[in-house]
Amino acid sequence: MKTSASTKTPIKNSLNLLGQARESAGFTKYEACNGLHIDHRRLRQLETDTMPDLIRLVSEAAELYQDPTLLDRYLGQFTGRNVEAKELPIAVLGVVAALGNLQSAQTRLIEIARDGVIDQTERVDFEEIVQVLGDLIEQAESLRMLAMHGERMRAA
Repeated sequence: MKTSASTKTPIKNSLNLLGQARESAGFTKYEACNGLHIDHRRLRQLETDTMPDLIRLVSEAAELYQDPTLLDRYLGQFTGRNVEAKELPIAVLGVVAALGNLQSAQTRLIEIARDGVIDQTERVDFEEIVQVLGDLIEQAESLRMLAMHGERMRAA
């Protein structure tokens, strides 16, 4: 453990989620550097949060620019999940429709999960159910973004 020259007290290098995930997966720092194609200094920065946290910065920028959707849009460009803000009635109907699709798939999902194994005859149905879940998440995110904007449904 390192010690500070001025105080001689231990300095703990605690790992963040990325470092814990590497250790949990059984990778050495050397193996992680090779697999990620980065040098050891960069890995140390990433695993100990000693560099500026880009996600935190984007979140702060969203607050500064008064754009609550900025972080979602920023992450969407890397994850492929580009959630769009919708009008309230459209967002609510999207969630309701997705919930209806999930309810229809619920019985089949229970049948697939009953034996704890997804066999070849169940694979296509399972993948379709996963698509239904993805749609529900996307619709719920649209509704959440609307709520972040503070928009209210207007009386007709």
